[in-house]
Amino acid sequence: MWFRTGCSLQSLQFICETGDCGDDHEVPCDGGQPVYPVTLVNLAINGLSVRYEVSLIHGFNVPVTIQSDGACSSPIGCSHDLNKECPTKLMAKNSKGITVACRNACDALKDPSYCCTGATGACQPNKYSEVFKKFCPLAHVYPREDNPPIYECSASKNYTIVMCPAP
Repeated sequence: MWFRTGCSLQSLQFICETGDCGDDHEVPCDGGQPVYPVTLVNLAINGLSVRYEVSLIHGFNVPVTIQSDGACSSPIGCSHDLNKECPTKLMAKNSKGITVACRNACDALKDPSYCCTGATGACQPNKYSEVFKKFCPLAHVYPREDNPPIYECSASKNYTIVMCPAP
């Protein structure tokens, strides 16, 4: 799940500054993938067990948190507006020059050393992911990161996802 911002109807097409649906310019994205950068909320539901995380691996566009009720009640995610902390090289700006999102280093710089590719698939934090982690320690900020873990809860029936929570 992701969030779109700065959306408007242009020439009968629904266009967004962040989180657009690519070539599918409809209000529902119909199962497509977002145009990065976006904050992603990943949920995997298997009966009563729910695995969840907030991922900044493909960049950041809005703060978001997830909180379950009951025994698994600690909120996770990123409540900080990273657009205010975004390194200049990673800034995604709208047509007015205003920063609307923060790209990940792989997408922005096109440098394989930031992309966690190759035979080994080794992936380590870098100076850009460390900026994300500093302000959002409870979100995943680079591929294959295991701190924090992907959260799992089987004692909750309700989950609250908050976009732009109070920090």
